[in-house]
Amino acid sequence: MAMENTISARGRGERHHEPRRTLDSDTAAMLRRYRQARRWSYRRASKETGVAYGYLAELEAARRAPSTVVAETLIRAYRLNPADAGALRSEALSGVGRDWRPGRGVSASDFPSDATIPHGA
Repeated sequence: MAMENTISARGRGERHHEPRRTLDSDTAAMLRRYRQARRWSYRRASKETGVAYGYLAELEAARRAPSTVVAETLIRAYRLNPADAGALRSEALSGVGRDWRPGRGVSASDFPSDATIPHGA
């Protein structure tokens, strides 16, 4: 089960607390085992998945929870078994990060593979 940490942010003399969802430590350890079983460093896993290596480290340290898109990306890349995939999906957050459209998951298939960013954008 995902847990919440409280993050403080200051702005104009006020304190604002936002809950931050994190992975359960067992799920975080499971992700580490799958990455290590593939003999991937964080950088190699980042290259293979398109997920920043720092983000992968935070997931494995149970300091963050993945968006639904990142969870699905890791499930495919790490080849998680159905039970472990279900555990990760149950802790994934929708409407955040790469899943930025509330109520709708966004995946790489939503974008053309030859997409480019115009100069000056």
